[in-house]
Order: sequence, then structure tokens, then C-alpha cells
Amino acid sequence: MEPDMARLNTEDDIIDLRQLWLALLRRRWIVAAACVLAVLAAFVITRMATPVYEARTTLLIKDPGASGERMFLDTGAAVVTRNQVQNSVQILRSRQVAEMAVARLGDLLPPEERQGWADRISVQPVSNTDTLIVSVQHTDARIAAAMANAVAESFIDLSRELNRSETTVAREFIEEQLQVAQAQLMAASQRLAAVPEREMTLAALLREQTVLEQVFLLLRGRLEEVRIAEAMRTSNVAVIDPAVPPTRPVSPRPMLNMALALFLGLFAGVAGALLLEFFDTTVKTPEEIGPLLGLPVLGRIPEERAGTDRS
Repeated sequence: MEPDMARLNTEDDIIDLRQLWLALLRRRWIVAAACVLAVLAAFVITRMATPVYEARTTLLIKDPGASGERMFLDTGAAVVTRNQVQNSVQILRSRQVAEMAVARLGDLLPPEERQGWADRISVQPVSNTDTLIVSVQHTDARIAAAMANAVAESFIDLSRELNRSETTVAREFIEEQLQVAQAQLMAASQRLAAVPEREMTLAALLREQTVLEQVFLLLRGRLEEVRIAEAMRTSNVAVIDPAVPPTRPVSPRPMLNMALALFLGLFAGVAGALLLEFFDTTVKTPEEIGPLLGLPVLGRIPEERAGTDRS
């Protein structure tokens, strides 16, 4: 008896997939209704949602060693080049660039939308390249494109100013050294006038004067180069692909929302149908009587509707 009871309990615990399928067929209206309601709700929400547009602009980060202002400060260019892309990403995300971009847009932006732009600017480096993609989202396609271009232009201006400041420091340093070299050269020219009779001292002073002249000429040449580079005010950034007003919004996405709603509705409908089936204790088919009562089905009484002819 014990093995038979164990086998009976095991059979009772096994889920009958056929019974589940029949239960779903009996309550298919629940599944269908859940799917229809979910899709309808997604459609209404999608239509009521405000469309959001995304504009993109692509920037090229050039090698700083090739720019004019790096003529004198060539040392350390490899380190700058290696970190230039990551540094540019952080600068593009900075509050200063965002404020400069907002100022460029002027009256195009309403007063209530002039804050918090630093968090709304997305910067994505392109793998294995020296390019960056700057993305801006807004409910107005024209503002999104204008803001993306303003961010790029502001970043170029800020990069130019940073490069110019470095060149200015180099120019000021060369000017100081040039004044020192000039003073030393003049002093050497005067110790020559004081001791014309001493040939050995004269030869040493001549050598020193020659060296100081070479240093003076080198510094003067470098000063002219740095002044030219400072006047150029070049930038290490170039716009490859400026942003244009997008024609399609990036959100909401009707097809994706409908697909997700259909999946969720199907899941909820199936779960609801199975839950109702679990709590439903009524007998629906003759096959269910035998396992419940432990008795065989001997016969069936056909259903007869009123008004039918018995002859």
C-alpha cells in the first residue's frame, strides 16, 4: 500500500501540461483581454508622451604636436596626445562648456531652460579613433541641433584659449630669458673694451661673446615663432560632422512600446487565467469526476433544451 500511495502522490504532483493548455483555452478571453488592454494603454501613453529629439555632432581631436603653438614646447607631447581624447571628454561635460553653449544660443533658449545643461550633454568616444560624438536631447529638434553645435563651438573656443594661454606663458618666459641674455651680451662686449692688452683673456671673452650671441639669436628666433603661434590661436579640435535638426524622435518608440506591452499583457493574461483556474473548484468535464470521486463514469445524460421535439 505504501508504494502505491507514494506513486499516487507523485502522479498528483506532476503538472499536466495538457490540463494547463485546456485551462488556457477555456479562459482565453482573459489572455486576449489582457493583451488588448496592455497594447491599448501603451498606445495611449505613447501618443500622449512628448517626443524627444536627439542631435549629434562629431569632433576630431587632432595631435597637439602638429599644431603651431607646440613649436617651442615639444617636450611632453606624447603624454598629452595619449590623454587628449579623455581630457576632451571631461572638458565637454564640464559646466563651463555648457554655460558657454547656452550663452551662444541666446534667446533661442527660454529662460527656464538655461540651467542644468551640463547633465544633458552626452559625450561618447568612438572606439579606436580620435573622434568624439556629442549628443544633445530636447523636445525641440531645432534646439537640440543648435545646442549640439554650440557645445562643439564652445569647446573649440575653450581649447583655443587654453592653447593660447600655454603659448603666452612660453612667450613671457622667452622674453625674460632674452632680456637676461641681452644684458650678459652687453656686459661681455664691455669686459672686451677694458682689457685689450691681455690676449688670453681676450680669447676667452670672445668665445663667451660668441656663445651669448648664439643664445640671444636662438631666443629671439623662438620668440618670433611663439608670437606667431600665439597670434594664430589654433585649436586641437575640428568639427567633422555638424549637427542637423533630426526628423524623427528618439523617444517615445511606438513599436518597442507596443511589443513590450504585448509581452507584458500576455504574461499577465496567462498568469491571471491560471490563477482563476487554480481557485476554480467546479467540475467541467466527465473526465474530472473519476479522479475526484474514485468511481468510474457509467453514462451521460444528454442536455435537452425546452421546446425541442421529442418525436
